[in-house]
Amino acid sequence: VFLRLLELRGQLQRLYTSNMDGLAAAVGIERRFECFGSFASFTCLSCGVSSPAHDVLADLGLPQVPRCPRAAGNDAAARCNGILKPDVLLFGDEEARARRDAAMETLLREDVANASLVLVIGHSLHIPPLTANVLARFRRPGVPMVAINRRRVAYPFPWDALLLGDSEVVVERLARAMRV
Repeated sequence: VFLRLLELRGQLQRLYTSNMDGLAAAVGIERRFECFGSFASFTCLSCGVSSPAHDVLADLGLPQVPRCPRAAGNDAAARCNGILKPDVLLFGDEEARARRDAAMETLLREDVANASLVLVIGHSLHIPPLTANVLARFRRPGVPMVAINRRRVAYPFPWDALLLGDSEVVVERLARAMRV
């Protein structure tokens, strides 16, 4: 909610999240980049139609493979019946990973060029694409980099401020201090 409030105040350039739970979308954060996609929607591998997860899961009986509900061609009675895949980046999908990396690189260049603060919350910086090496490439003078984390990350990164503790508690204190 804190980040959504910052967005509403015009203080959030963009949220980069490695979470696939759709929580950022659920709280209404519009300017977000979901690094690994989201389980909030599924896409048909045959026809490319996208379906909200709640529609797919409501019709799904486990261990059934989710199938596309779209009508095939002009025949409303016929279904595409292609396999629905959650809109997440799967291990080994190098083509999707390359597209994600290119999109993220473009956004990071734009965002860091316009940012007045880089805030990293609850991330180890070990899991690509959000690694310390990537973050360090976008460091620029006059833009503080602040981490909020339960413990120090193993990778030595030159933070301007490192706020250790439970992210929820630290963010709550920060929000109060900022009157958000």
